[in-house]
Amino acid sequence: ARRLVERLATAGPWGAVLFVLVYTLATVALFPGSALSLVAGAAYGIVLGSALSFLGATTGAMAAFRISRRLSHRSVEHGLALRPRLAAFDHALARDGLRTAFLLRLSPVVPFNVLNYALGATHIRARDAALACVGMLPSTALYVAGGRVAAEASGVVETAGRGRSALEWAVLAMGLGATAIV
Repeated sequence: ARRLVERLATAGPWGAVLFVLVYTLATVALFPGSALSLVAGAAYGIVLGSALSFLGATTGAMAAFRISRRLSHRSVEHGLALRPRLAAFDHALARDGLRTAFLLRLSPVVPFNVLNYALGATHIRARDAALACVGMLPSTALYVAGGRVAAEASGVVETAGRGRSALEWAVLAMGLGATAIV
């Protein structure tokens, strides 16, 4: 773990680009994003790690959304005709997709990777699905902060004399507060 964190942390901008690309592909492949967010926190710190994780998660979520939309459209139409409750949910997403998807993104009960594909199978507008990804920020920041704290506590990263910045404390507080509320 130490070597991976060191390589990412010292790879500069290309390491960050590679991290986002891996996160995107991992999301499409249904790999848990929480594990990658923990790595981001350890390698990049809370602020940059949160930004990179959010970018990778959003890009991956929208890629999965597009794949699902492309592959499931006809079968979904048939399934909705047979299941009135699902049809009502789909209609709600088509009508008020941003708010509904945002609330689903906030919920720790709804699995992130499953939701990406499920939203693609509905009639929600792609723009609303993308904007709803903002709902992932609290949990992303929490996982990244957890990764950083674990890396510092275990000695994977050095903390010699460096304290947290005000922005790092704010992001950590936001993640913890939002998680408590949810």
